[in-house]
Amino acid sequence: MAHSAPGTLAQMSAAHFMPRLKVVKTTRVSTPVQCRQCEDAPCAAVCPTKALVQENNAVQVVQTRCIGCKSCMIACRYGAIEIVPCELTYTERPAGGSTHVEAYKCDLCGERAEGPACLQMCPTKAIYLIDAAVLAEATRKRREQAAVAQASEGAALGG
Repeated sequence: MAHSAPGTLAQMSAAHFMPRLKVVKTTRVSTPVQCRQCEDAPCAAVCPTKALVQENNAVQVVQTRCIGCKSCMIACRYGAIEIVPCELTYTERPAGGSTHVEAYKCDLCGERAEGPACLQMCPTKAIYLIDAAVLAEATRKRREQAAVAQASEGAALGG
């Protein structure tokens, strides 16, 4: 709903609600299916019109280039892209492209100063954003712990 035009929330119906991430629920677990903003983004690599681009540390969809071919949806290993009906007709679409569908995926709410809306709205705070420095530090600590554990195990075996 963060991408909805101001004043349209009261008019929104289930038929017009197109979320950019889905939640899969089972009896024991619920988890979001969301874009992982891959550095090597297979979805962007297969797009024939280069409608998916790396920008602001996220994979963004340039809707005016999207022809609705579904290549990105098929290439996404996480199932995070959907091709949905759109209400707008773009005059700048490539020749032969559909004017009735477009690729939808999480774009980390790049236009929101507050950051991704899902982070604020998640009732259990299970969704969070990790920057590259935090991820690198966590990886370094895990490798260090694994090395210490392996050295301890080797010493215990008399090695």
